[in-house]
Amino acid sequence: MPSNAQKLQKIGRPSSGHKWPDYVQEYGLDASDIPELITYITDKTFLDSRPSSRKFWAPLHAWRALGQMQAEAALAPLLQQMPELLEDDYAVAEIPVVLGMLGPAAIEPAYTLLCAADEDETLRIMGLDTLTEVAKRHPQEKARVLALYDRYLDSPDPAATGLNSLLVLQLAELGALDFWPRVVPLFEQGWVDETLLDLEDAEIEFGLREERDSPRRGAAADPDSEQPEGEEAEAIDVVEYYLDKYGADEAILGAAELDGFFSGIACAPNTLVPSEWLPSLWGGEELMPDWETEEEIHDFHDALLEEYNLVMEEFITGEFSAMFYNIDEPDAAHFFVRDWCNGFLRAANLYSTMPDADRYVFERHTELVRLYASETGSRKLETMSKDEIAAQQQAIEADVTALQHHFFQRRVSAAHTPFVSSSPKVGRNDLCPCGSGKKFKNCCLH
Repeated sequence: MPSNAQKLQKIGRPSSGHKWPDYVQEYGLDASDIPELITYITDKTFLDSRPSSRKFWAPLHAWRALGQMQAEAALAPLLQQMPELLEDDYAVAEIPVVLGMLGPAAIEPAYTLLCAADEDETLRIMGLDTLTEVAKRHPQEKARVLALYDRYLDSPDPAATGLNSLLVLQLAELGALDFWPRVVPLFEQGWVDETLLDLEDAEIEFGLREERDSPRRGAAADPDSEQPEGEEAEAIDVVEYYLDKYGADEAILGAAELDGFFSGIACAPNTLVPSEWLPSLWGGEELMPDWETEEEIHDFHDALLEEYNLVMEEFITGEFSAMFYNIDEPDAAHFFVRDWCNGFLRAANLYSTMPDADRYVFERHTELVRLYASETGSRKLETMSKDEIAAQQQAIEADVTALQHHFFQRRVSAAHTPFVSSSPKVGRNDLCPCGSGKKFKNCCLH
């Protein structure tokens, strides 16, 4: 009979949203399960499994459960694994939360990480986040944490500009307003990343001013800094603006991921209409925005459908080209494809059940897509030459084109089969069920 801890191996990918299940209550966990849960976060058979398998997600559920159980025995194993998990977005975000749940025992090792100038800055930021989590979750330890921040500011690391910027924000979050004279020198010395936080931003965070007197550095070059307007506004800029304004962490937030998402829609074995794929773009029905105005709805959906049609046209004309980022740096020039691949697989999650023959075609033509949407694939890219990367890029595009052609032929054939709809009839002048805010005759009817 499987143990209660083993039940966590069956959960798979966590659901959207930030609320964790109550693992102790739902799965009947107790202190006797702690050793087994710790093995899930250290055993390579879990950490190196495929992201498509439920086993891959067992460490995530295990560290959440260990945090909820305040299992101090997990502290050392988690700290040991952190350097191995820096490319895992879930781990970077959640392990400091877990360590914060463990409480005072995490303070000294977290401060050691914060001050470790020879470590990756992301790892040091995880130490910073852990300290702040301890202070928020264990108020009696707040003074101790602030004393350590004060000690760090006696000799801050000039090169750790991202870390220093986040420290300023977290001091403000903790209400440590008396630290203001301590953080001003960071800005005077140029020891913060002013694309993340400048002096006026910090003054607002500390309650010293209500609004900016000058534009943020780089704001003119940032398409998300203000709403694109006028005839010259690119559709993708409009889409990205509203995704950034209303999107939760689960939403598509970039042009490359959106391009991959629409490419996945184009390759579907069944025709997917906007009412089916629009919620997934936001991360689910419950995360769709509460629009401020009807004009925003029209602007967003007009721009979104323009981008959608551009991708569809590329497949129709045989000019499909995936939107991969070209990273051109000394010793590390390659195309970065993960965002695009993540978008494609987001769309693939909407596909209907396929016969075995079609499933085989899908698996064969998306092997590279699925590889590069994983951390293992990202690490593999870093070891490959520019020529190898270029060949892989071309292989992805060729595979996706072949997949789209395969299923497009199926959809054409299906179009000649009589179909009886069981859905309620929508009048031409009714609002379109896709949620665009337009009349049906001006939207999905066509």
